[in-house]
Amino acid sequence: MHIGGVGLARGYLNRPELTAEKFIPNPFSQRPNARLYKTGDLACYLPDGNIRFLNRIDYQVKIRGFRIELGEIEAAVREHPGVEDVAVVTTDSAAGGKSLVAYLIPDRHRAFAVRQLLRLDNEGSLTLRQRYELPNGLMVIHLNKSETDFTYKEIFEEQAYLRGGITIDDGDCVFDVGANIGLFTLFIGQRCKNLDIYAFEPLPPIFEVLRINTSLYGLNAKLFNRGLSNESGNATFTYYPHVSIFSGRFADAQQEKEAVKAFLLNNLVHKGSLPDQDGLDELLADRLESTPFECRMMTISDVIRENELKRIDLLKIDVEKSEFDVLSGIEEEDWEKIKQIIVEVHDFDGRLDRIARLLTRYGYKLTIEQEAQLKNTGLHSVYASRLPKDRNVPAEAARWATPDSATTWNSPGRLISDVRSFLQRKLPEYMIPSHFLELDVLPLTPNGKVDLRALPAFDVPRPDSSVVAEEVLTPVEEVVVQIWTDVLGLASVGIHDNFFDLGGHSLLATKVRSRLRDSFKVDLALRTIFEAPTVAGLAQHIEIAIREEQRLPLSPIVPVSRDLPLPLSFSQERLWFLSKFDPENAVYNVHNAIQLKGRLDVVTLERTNSTLRMRFTTYTTPFN
Repeated sequence: MHIGGVGLARGYLNRPELTAEKFIPNPFSQRPNARLYKTGDLACYLPDGNIRFLNRIDYQVKIRGFRIELGEIEAAVREHPGVEDVAVVTTDSAAGGKSLVAYLIPDRHRAFAVRQLLRLDNEGSLTLRQRYELPNGLMVIHLNKSETDFTYKEIFEEQAYLRGGITIDDGDCVFDVGANIGLFTLFIGQRCKNLDIYAFEPLPPIFEVLRINTSLYGLNAKLFNRGLSNESGNATFTYYPHVSIFSGRFADAQQEKEAVKAFLLNNLVHKGSLPDQDGLDELLADRLESTPFECRMMTISDVIRENELKRIDLLKIDVEKSEFDVLSGIEEEDWEKIKQIIVEVHDFDGRLDRIARLLTRYGYKLTIEQEAQLKNTGLHSVYASRLPKDRNVPAEAARWATPDSATTWNSPGRLISDVRSFLQRKLPEYMIPSHFLELDVLPLTPNGKVDLRALPAFDVPRPDSSVVAEEVLTPVEEVVVQIWTDVLGLASVGIHDNFFDLGGHSLLATKVRSRLRDSFKVDLALRTIFEAPTVAGLAQHIEIAIREEQRLPLSPIVPVSRDLPLPLSFSQERLWFLSKFDPENAVYNVHNAIQLKGRLDVVTLERTNSTLRMRFTTYTTPFN
């Protein structure tokens, strides 16, 4: 379909190339320089002379009254350094009408972890795996949240493995013995270049998580599904699924129970609360459920020989009561190859003293510490070093800063959030996609173009109803949630969900504003929804507006003759007064209603009540 005539535009503003493409000579006109505009609409004539619109033949769509070139949005998205490619399409929104969906291909270098996550997900490797975004933005697979939070704090925040003069430089060789899910390996791999990492985890369920986490970040790590000891062979390990860091060859249920109990009590006392004994015993029994595994063993010297290692710059050992056996597996000629050792020691049967004497005999300078939260657990950290003095730096100098998160994106959520913020600085609001979906590859047609029909179907995300059910809502939040679910066409909404992430846009925001005004009798500025796009944030603004409304000064009462009609202002004040006592009003309650001070004349009150048809409640609490 083409259009022409005297009302035709001259062209696109400051877009000569687009004008030349869309405005063509009109072969049906005798007027010089007459032109037609290529609408991009495919249509057909009906027998009755009407024209039926069929579809678009170009990449232009109409969203909320705005005609948009999808290619223009795609070009803006591709400018983001975390995005390699993108396809933008339209979809039917839950609230009616059309919305924009962007299918992102994360950059293979700056968003490597996100691409790996997508690849592993497509392979089925992450089925039934728990994903978790660490506070620093690293996405990992883990076993349980409380354990991961504790280990993250110890390794990333407190940097417990870099005290006592321990340092790590680019190109070092590091042994991570007792790697668990790999947080220490990730810690050093994110901060030093070209490390040779040897990570050991004997228990199969934990080793598989370690394998996934190291592959997410492309680390140069050699993984061993073996334990280290003083001799090769097999050994039985006890696996605690709920507290995997206590799993080990010499696990003792009673000792583990006392250690976990001491740790819990240290934390609960710090928080000012103590559980009852029955509750604590039940918790410990649940957390210490165990499963045995038969695991293969080898020695550190075996690894040194097999890999022809000339040096180990750091030997980190965290093996739950097996630390002396690990050290005993180092042959005499290999001790000089090991520059630094950090080992967590379980001090029973004089083990701490035995290890200290062993390390001192081989020329290491020792520092021994115990964390406050590990008091009464028997756990100590031993830092041993015999580096040259020019490399041995104070512990504080060895504490590393967090890498520049602006150059890499390690979680899907952070990448999408950053892309959205990036587009908000470059495009008008109606051109910003409502939804983003990450893919590891865009489907292509045989001639190499993006196959839009092969893109995976996109369903508007629904918040987890179980999560929403656990949220304790204020009365104002309950009303806002109900308005959002109605306007957005969703089954449920969480109080921290973003209105625009759920498919909202400026036109729907005006509907929300109108509904809020009807419900709360306050007039919020439309920009408030953009500045506070969550239920919780918007509810705070509403509550502030309600309090401000209640503090407005009353107009003075002007006496009028009873023989004359009441002035309009009096009627308005009376209606305002009555609204404060209307139970259907959102601000109605005994504290928000007007409080009249003075002696109560019951007879006059009853006469007033019958005259104005008002409902009053008698409170036993005396009022002034």
